[in-house]
Amino acid sequence: GVFHLIVVTQKYGIQIHPPKLSGIFATLSENKTLFVSCAVSSLFSGFGTTLLTMFSTSYFVGVYAAIHKIPYIMSMFFTPMSQAIYPHVNKLACNSPRECFSFVKKVASPIVGLFALAAGFIILLRVPVTRIGFGEDYAGYADVVIPLLLQMLFGIMNNFLGIQMLVSLGHEKYYSRSFVISMIVFVASSFTGSLLVSAEEIIWIVSGCTMAAEGLLMVMLLYKVRKVSIVLCGKEKEA
Repeated sequence: GVFHLIVVTQKYGIQIHPPKLSGIFATLSENKTLFVSCAVSSLFSGFGTTLLTMFSTSYFVGVYAAIHKIPYIMSMFFTPMSQAIYPHVNKLACNSPRECFSFVKKVASPIVGLFALAAGFIILLRVPVTRIGFGEDYAGYADVVIPLLLQMLFGIMNNFLGIQMLVSLGHEKYYSRSFVISMIVFVASSFTGSLLVSAEEIIWIVSGCTMAAEGLLMVMLLYKVRKVSIVLCGKEKEA
């Protein structure tokens, strides 16, 4: 970060003006819904490991943490794609909401298809992939990667539905509220399930509830996106 500051000031002559505290608080206030979503997202990704630490053994914590790296690494490839198209989507949302919808659909189809293809390939070869990546002891739990990869795919679709569409078009409150609801469902269901099964079975409860919560979020976002699309189509016909 310091190196970047030196480059932009020395090479490009850009002046850095630290913001005032009032400006910082104003920005935080304006974007509190997205802040809540990001905070909930961090809880969402780490709660499974926390539950396993509370109710299971260190062995299963290690198994879950290791296998979870497969979808996590794949999602890291998607993050720069999302960040790259978001400014353009925002610009389209301001100028032409209908064009924003069309662009996101056009971009989302090949990207989701590509990740679905990669996920399907890993699911088919999950046993050798797990064995090569983490060792023979982990291969017996290779099936855990199935719900985790599906959760990753749902997460990518939710990024397009939530961040790229709803947030860009000014519906960030609905997105944040839906995110919180899915997190509450995940915490409640996984915690309850962990109390009802043995320590060896908790890993399946956690991975399954993670996938289900992300799927629930996708359903809620799809419902809102459809409603917004209908409204925009009506406005376009009136115009």
